Amino acid sequence: MTTHIAHRDSAIAAFVFLGGAIAVGAWTVLLGFHASAAVRPLWIGFDLLLVAGMALTGWLARRRDGRAALTAAGLAALMLADVWFDVMTARPAYRPTSIVMALALELPFGAACAVFALRVWTRTWR
Repeated sequence: MTTHIAHRDSAIAAFVFLGGAIAVGAWTVLLGFHASAAVRPLWIGFDLLLVAGMALTGWLARRRDGRAALTAAGLAALMLADVWFDVMTARPAYRPTSIVMALALELPFGAACAVFALRVWTRTWR
């Protein structure tokens, strides 16, 4: 299913989502070496879910497929959950860093996912 997304917009969205998948994938590898054994499976599993969502959304956006709205909306919800768990499970010494990362990276990316989802949805599923 194609959308009315301009080719340029779909290329930018694909670049952002696929670049995010690569960045979070690299972060997940680092996390595998540095996270405590108790939380390692939780965070690696959740981050792999984010990587899959970003990669799928990027691929669908590049194809100008309207289902990208659905995956982007799901990704926005996952980003909010990620922020919540990052901040709430951070050790007290790392909580300020977690809050800064949430405000600077995770929440803006989640908001961008929601905006993208709404734009694609309104152009595709009217």
